[in-house]
Parts: sequence; structure tokens; C-alpha cells
Amino acid sequence: QQDVNLLNGLLQNFGEMIGLPDLELNDQNRCSLLLGDGDEAVQLTMELAPDGTLCFYTILDKNTSGIPSQVKEYIANQPGSEDGTYLSLNSSGTTVFLCLGSELKKMNGLDFETLVRNFYSSANQWRSNYQKLSKPMTASSALLNRPAAKDKKVKVERYIDKATGFLTIAYIIYRMGGILA
Repeated sequence: QQDVNLLNGLLQNFGEMIGLPDLELNDQNRCSLLLGDGDEAVQLTMELAPDGTLCFYTILDKNTSGIPSQVKEYIANQPGSEDGTYLSLNSSGTTVFLCLGSELKKMNGLDFETLVRNFYSSANQWRSNYQKLSKPMTASSALLNRPAAKDKKVKVERYIDKATGFLTIAYIIYRMGGILA
């Protein structure tokens, strides 16, 4: 209950700054609001987890016929990001969320406002990056994903693509200790 009161206080202060003085958690300890407008609009949902963690999330993609396999693979193997955001897939495999968790106990109003603003910025950056990730692979990317022969091990290495700043996955095939290009 102490965490709920703390978060409601943070929400009320933040709400007053943005013109929504009645902003508070609902019965499920959740609060959603739309930040920004037009192409930059982000529906941010905040939820208080039972362990007192404050969870932020927004939907990046919803597709009833399923999420592309390269996106699922990226989510399964994603590295951490500098800002703590990460992608998550719902259990039915039809919705991709951008998520962020933060410890609520040490947070003040300025920390909360900064966290919301940073998540909003990250969501717009991820939205742009996600469009690139979810497109069908080009022939050069497809070559990186070709199946390895049975006697070869596939090692996954991550690197940052300098052109897009987006994390991509490259497959490097190792055989008997040597690298085959």
C-alpha cells in the first residue's frame, strides 16, 4: 500500500504539470496516458508490480497473424540497452511491447518526470528502429541467416550497426576453431 501511495503521489504531481490533476492508478494498479501527438504520440502504461517495481510499457506492434520471425529472434536474443528499455512479446506471439522497469522506492518527482520523458523519447526511437527490424530481410541479411552445415557450430555475436545505431545480429560460422567467412 505504501508503494501505491508513493506512485499515486508521483502521478498526481506529474498530472498537475501536464494538465491532468486527477491522474492516478486504477484498481489494477495501472495508469495509461497518451503523450505527444501525431506520429510522435505514445500510449504509455505504468503498472506497479507486486514487488514494488514500476513498469512502463507501450505497444510497438500488434499483428493477429503473428510477429515476423526475425523480430521474435531479435527479442529472444536481445542485449540490454543503455537506457534500460527492452522489447517483449506477449504469450500468444501477436504483440510486441517496449518495456522499462524502475525501482520506485528511491524515486522523487523529478526522477519520475525524467523517467517518463526518457521512455517517451525511447519509444519514438524504438518505433523507428522497429520498422527497420520488422521489414523482410534483404538478400545480404538472408545470407547471414542461412543454415549452417551439421558439423559446424553457429555462434551468435551482436554488434551495433553504425549506420542505424540499431542492434543487429550477425552469424559467424566456426569450424574446428577457425572462422569460415
